Amino acid sequence: MPICKICGKKLVYVNWRHLKTHGLTSAEYREQFPDAQVVDSDWSDPEEMSRRGKLAWDDPDFVSRQGDLGRKRWEDTAYREKITQSIRDRCANPEYREKMAKCAKMSWEGDLREQQIQARKDWWANPDNHSMMCRKMREYCNDSSVRQRLSEQAKDAWEQVGYRERMSEMMIHLWRDDSYRAKQMESHRVIWDDPQYRSKMSRTLGKKWSDIDFRREQMERRARLGAFDSPTDIEVILYNILDDLGVVYQKQVAIDHYIVDAFVENWLVIEAFGDYWHNYPDGKEKDRERASDLRGLGFQVLSIWGHELKNDPSYWADRISYMVDCT
Repeated sequence: MPICKICGKKLVYVNWRHLKTHGLTSAEYREQFPDAQVVDSDWSDPEEMSRRGKLAWDDPDFVSRQGDLGRKRWEDTAYREKITQSIRDRCANPEYREKMAKCAKMSWEGDLREQQIQARKDWWANPDNHSMMCRKMREYCNDSSVRQRLSEQAKDAWEQVGYRERMSEMMIHLWRDDSYRAKQMESHRVIWDDPQYRSKMSRTLGKKWSDIDFRREQMERRARLGAFDSPTDIEVILYNILDDLGVVYQKQVAIDHYIVDAFVENWLVIEAFGDYWHNYPDGKEKDRERASDLRGLGFQVLSIWGHELKNDPSYWADRISYMVDCT
């Protein structure tokens, strides 16, 4: 059995708690007494240590004491900062990150993966746990430096194709679960009912979409993903007219930072405006700006209101045919 070289006390394990009474850390103790026995011989056997550990964690009193001790220590700001800095220092080492990634990948294989997924679902199913984590995340993200760091980490991760594929696979797997989908929808509804949140999101999105490069990138991305593959009823009427005329055209084409409904023979842009959204004053101003920008690029623009297209499709067929024949 190990004996403390400072006070002569017999211990199963000369741990940091005992050494703290002498004002030393474990590293400092080993440095002062390099030949000192720190762990009982029985504990040097991995199987024995594993057996004792399992017995200890099967004891509710032990689990409760460890939880109380961990919470008490975590309340110490200096301790939290020390642990956080230690984790950052380790993660700054590429070899350490690679090692941890391999360990995580190995542990995620087989039955353990399903066990972990189920354990997390069970934990989040508890409303108290859900509320606690939401509250802590809000407090944590109130720090602008934290938000900036998380944003940069997310951008770096998302640039890796493998990471995007794994996240997509995980979200598809989760979204197939009816209960998960229902909870997510309810959570989004609750969040969206907050006027402050809606106002904040409106300002944020407005600022982003005012950037022409951002709009162009988003439009091109949506076109690649087929986000415009489901035409509206008035777009269907327009496409049927163009098909009957036999003209060469493209649907939902990205031009500069806009997506146009129909692009005829690479010179004529045809837009079919819905009567609801495009009748807003702000919408009308944006439509005028849009048409002006497209004409500035050298294209002719024909804008058709939805009700006009529905009421007299033959008129618009003749007009489009005339414009095409005149070129």
